[in-house]
Amino acid sequence: MKKSFITSLLFLGIMFTANITSKAQFKADGQFVQGSAIINQALGNNATRAKQFSTSVDWGKYKAKNSANIYSFSVAFQQVAPNITNSNSDKKTFTTGLGKGQEFYKTLIDKFTMYGRVMGSINYYKNESSSGDAKGVNLNLFGSGGIMYPINQQWLITAQLLQVNVATISYEWEKYQISQYYPTNRVTQNNATALIHIESQEFKYNFNPYISFSYGLGVRYVIK
Repeated sequence: MKKSFITSLLFLGIMFTANITSKAQFKADGQFVQGSAIINQALGNNATRAKQFSTSVDWGKYKAKNSANIYSFSVAFQQVAPNITNSNSDKKTFTTGLGKGQEFYKTLIDKFTMYGRVMGSINYYKNESSSGDAKGVNLNLFGSGGIMYPINQQWLITAQLLQVNVATISYEWEKYQISQYYPTNRVTQNNATALIHIESQEFKYNFNPYISFSYGLGVRYVIK
C-alpha cells in the first residue's frame, strides 16, 4: 500500500506540474467534446481479478494553452471473478456518474502530447453478487493520464494509459442473505439450512490509492 501511495502521489504531481513545463498546445477559450471507451485493470495482489469497462462523454474548455476544465458523464461495468478460496466472491458493479476536473498537457515528441487529469465525481452504483445486492451513491477523487495525437486542427485521437484512484466516500443500501445450519436429528446428525435475509445501510470511507492500467481510445472534436 505504501509503494502504491507514493507512486500515486508522484503521478498526481506530474499532472499538476505539467502546465508549468509544457509548450503552448491549444487555443485558450476553445471548447471540445470527446467520446471514449476504456478498459481498466487494477494492479496489486488483492485487485488483479477486477476489470472495469467504461464509456464516457466529455465537454471541455481550454482555460489556457496547456490546461482545460473538464465535465464528464460516464457509464461503467466492473466484474470481479470468484477466487479459489471463495467461489461466492464474484461481484458485478454497474456505475453511472458525473464528474468535473482539470486536464493538463505537456509536449512530448513531434505532435504527441501527454495529458493528465485530476477529477472529482458523484456516482450512483449497483452491486450484484451471489449473496445479495447493494445500491449506493459515492463521491470519488481520481486521476488519469495518457497521450494525444492530432489528426488535424479539429480532430484528435486520445489514448488513456493509466488511472489513479485516490479516495471514495459512499453511502450504501444493501440486501443479502446468509445460510444458517441447525440440527434436525441428533441421532443421525442431519442438518437443515435456513436462509436469513438481512437489510442494512452503511456509510463508507476508503482512502487506499491504487493504480490501474488502462486500454482506452477516444476521439476529440475541437469546436472553433
